[in-house]
Amino acid sequence: MQSTYRTASENRIVETAVPSTEVRIVLADDHRVMRQGLISLLNSVPGYRVVAEAGDGGEAVALTLAERPQVLVVDVAMPMLGGAEVTRRVKSVMPNLRVIALSMHDEPFTVSALLRAGADGYVLKDSGYEELEAALIADGLYLGKGVSCRFHSDGTRLEGPLSQRELAVLDLIAEGHSRGNIAETLGVSVSTVDTYRKRIQAKTGAKSTAELVRLAKTPCI
Repeated sequence: MQSTYRTASENRIVETAVPSTEVRIVLADDHRVMRQGLISLLNSVPGYRVVAEAGDGGEAVALTLAERPQVLVVDVAMPMLGGAEVTRRVKSVMPNLRVIALSMHDEPFTVSALLRAGADGYVLKDSGYEELEAALIADGLYLGKGVSCRFHSDGTRLEGPLSQRELAVLDLIAEGHSRGNIAETLGVSVSTVDTYRKRIQAKTGAKSTAELVRLAKTPCI
């Protein structure tokens, strides 16, 4: 049996062979070579079919909502909308969609941003195909090698000297959020955010926002 997948930017139809049972996937990555390579790889595996490809975050949201796949594989850093915002938007409409984030970046605050947005998996791009497949079929959260050692199985950060709430504040500071935005996101007052920041600085010795950002990129705080 033959079926098709489509791209938003190129408006073209591509025929592919379809197994009787399959997992339908939308793939979003702004690097065409990477995107085409993953499409060829996934379509060669029985049980998987890429139904649409996107080159930016806006296309990723539009095609996911149009195609209603079981899985969205999304690059973390893309034009228009980043992976976290794409994840947040599609999950608000399709809460059962499985979202797998692909990235070159393994900084804890980047991973945390995707997990907070609702991603179900996070895989580094320098991993092998078996990592991506494991993320596709996992029952629950999947964190690839190089990422999992920094998080608990439920997606919360390994604490070290900082509590989970302090880590959440630190991650949001590193993402560039204002005190007011952090307070709204966490459901606390601005003064409480200030208290958490003071605690973080007291525990780590960080004296400025720049130092806090560098701290957030530390593998195990």
